[in-house]
Amino acid sequence: MILYSSVKRLTKTENGKVLIPEDVFKFLITAYLKTVPFDEAAYLRANPDVDAAIHRGELKNGHDHFIQVGFFEGRDTDGKEFDEKWYLKNNPDVAASVLRGEWTNGKMHWLNVGRAELRAPSKTLEPVYDTWRGFCAA
Repeated sequence: MILYSSVKRLTKTENGKVLIPEDVFKFLITAYLKTVPFDEAAYLRANPDVDAAIHRGELKNGHDHFIQVGFFEGRDTDGKEFDEKWYLKNNPDVAASVLRGEWTNGKMHWLNVGRAELRAPSKTLEPVYDTWRGFCAA
């Protein structure tokens, strides 16, 4: 284990924010992803190309793929994280755009725009998205 004091000495700070290289940031995200519950079968159903690569012997498993590549590509973990009814109720601008025919449904909006805007896809994940929005606003 590396001591916090050692890490702190090697980092730069500016206005109360820690500046770290992108590689270090990715390392920290990867470490975090290893602690998040993961449904291997659901991930492979949502990502058939990953399943095929595993069967060809090109990948070890879906979890490793998600941690090393899939998360950074924005891959869906299982498709269950999205709640159409909740999303439209909590994003009236999206509901209106769906009614106008600008989006097929809320999920298409979330996949193409809402996720990047850190809009929560469901009530269950709202606290996680609230936390990340707070981090990004700081």
